[in-house]
Amino acid sequence: MKNFFKKVAFVLALAMVLTNIGPAVSASAAEAPGLKYTSKVIYVGGSAFGDYTDNCWTPSKNAEGYKVTYEVTTGKDLITVAAGGKITATGNGIGKAVVTVTYAKAGEQTITQKFTVKVRRNATDVRLVNAVIEKVDEALAVGAEIELKAAKSYTSPASYKTGNYGIDNYMKVVSDQITYQVSDENVIKVEDGKLIAVGTGTATLSVIAYEYLDAAQTPVKQKDYSITVLGGIVGVEQTSTTTLKVAMGQEVADAKASDFAVTRVSDTVDFGIKSISLSSDKKNSNN
Repeated sequence: MKNFFKKVAFVLALAMVLTNIGPAVSASAAEAPGLKYTSKVIYVGGSAFGDYTDNCWTPSKNAEGYKVTYEVTTGKDLITVAAGGKITATGNGIGKAVVTVTYAKAGEQTITQKFTVKVRRNATDVRLVNAVIEKVDEALAVGAEIELKAAKSYTSPASYKTGNYGIDNYMKVVSDQITYQVSDENVIKVEDGKLIAVGTGTATLSVIAYEYLDAAQTPVKQKDYSITVLGGIVGVEQTSTTTLKVAMGQEVADAKASDFAVTRVSDTVDFGIKSISLSSDKKNSNN
């Protein structure tokens, strides 16, 4: 029996020795090559605040001894990739591009991974479109509403008078977002994309282009418009079959008969006003 236990002890000791003298395998040698991360943002020409450049490198790891190749498989017009893995924005547009990275080594399984590049571009100009400018250039009456529409560009067109500033095309090549700010919400406000005249006075409407996903909405470009709001008509009283008394929200000393018209609701036909007379405070007219 004693000999049996001696044999068992010898076998266990031998097993421990064999385990301890086995070949060591490092963690880095066991880990396959690949990408440290799988996406990156770049800006055509660099971003306005210097947070992004117009290029980046594919972030490989554990690739020693492997042949690494790169191919733009999506968005070939947006980026180029050099043999060493440097990716550069072409300036042809914005959007998502994909680089396929391949790791090859004799005797090892070939590994392929995808690296996504988000190409963005700052605006170099921003403004309201022409149709909206024509409306805000005129004084607004209290209660007036204007649908706002802005254009953003990466170049400054020779003339602002061409169409609507090429809004549809410019939206495709600039990734900045648009927001609106007002200097006095007692005069004007912006709600649901509309400019609303709230009260009499003058205030500034600012059209702002800011970088995509910038929570602070820091202006990359800004265009300001001075908006004037007048009181408009605050009341109408028919004093006879041919006379209307119109109360205005502000003085209208320069008002003329041609400034007024009466529209028949049934067929929207307009009838001109023959003459007007103003009250002493210049806020009431008898038409």
